[in-house]
Amino acid sequence: MSFTPELNMAVCEFNLDSGCNAKESLIEMANNKISLETFKEHNIKALTMKYVNSESMMWEARKIVRIISRLEADEHQSRVAPKRSRSPGSTSPSASNSSSSSSELSFDMFSSKRTVPMKVTSKPKRVIAQASRTMKPHQQESRQESAEKDRANDEKLKKFIESRKLKEQAKKAANIQKCNEVKEAVMFPAKRMKKRQLEQYAYRFK
Repeated sequence: MSFTPELNMAVCEFNLDSGCNAKESLIEMANNKISLETFKEHNIKALTMKYVNSESMMWEARKIVRIISRLEADEHQSRVAPKRSRSPGSTSPSASNSSSSSSELSFDMFSSKRTVPMKVTSKPKRVIAQASRTMKPHQQESRQESAEKDRANDEKLKKFIESRKLKEQAKKAANIQKCNEVKEAVMFPAKRMKKRQLEQYAYRFK
């Protein structure tokens, strides 16, 4: 599974809010060959609670899991589609080339090795297009629903991040104002004492 721009963005948002490196955690999971199902069942909190004791980070962790599962489903669909399109007795070299090139280009998150592609061609795109054509109507509907849910969750997440930033800014402004008030309260008596001393010295030397 490749780290797409969408997944990278989700990981970056998580990193900014939690102060940890989610990408390193995901690669560590891949090296230890932990399955995605195990991650969903047991370790949704592991990515958050390992670094931050806050339930609000669950949004970002779940978003990362959703993107990963969607990418895996797309990859699985693109692998299955060429096998279905083949006839029982014939083997087409173009299909085999496309499947091999797609497997070369893909990075399996749950294996410790990365495969380096020899040639980059446009064949994997054709395979993905063919897979989308073979999808059933209910599958398309469920996919649309999941996409809408993801959009709604993304909007909620953006609003939550914005509100938290505004709160932090307001808190900083209040702290600065308090500090200034304390400084003035402390400095005022000192200034007054200094003025008195100067007046006394001036009176003595008259």
